Amino acid sequence: MNNSFDNLPIHWQQWIEQYAKEASNGKWNRLGASDFDGSVKIRFSDGSFLMFEYAFYAIDEAKNELAVFTEHCGYHVFPLSDDLEYSYNVWAESLADKHQDNESE
Repeated sequence: MNNSFDNLPIHWQQWIEQYAKEASNGKWNRLGASDFDGSVKIRFSDGSFLMFEYAFYAIDEAKNELAVFTEHCGYHVFPLSDDLEYSYNVWAESLADKHQDNESE
């Protein structure tokens, strides 16, 4: 399990850099507070689960990995499997804020 940018595998570091640059029109190469606009829940085959607030996830199908990026609890990489369930819920007020921000640009 990884909990900081420097501890992530290089392919996830590159993913963050590309994602951040695209999201900020080239201004940033790291994640910022506004990137963490929801919650991620992961349920394992034995019924146990993790829930992260202020988080989002990405999947690397080639590496068969699920990466969870959180604002306050670090970054974590999990192997994908057929019995791993995961979900992402965006907060409604966050969507409204982003919509208003886009209208004002």
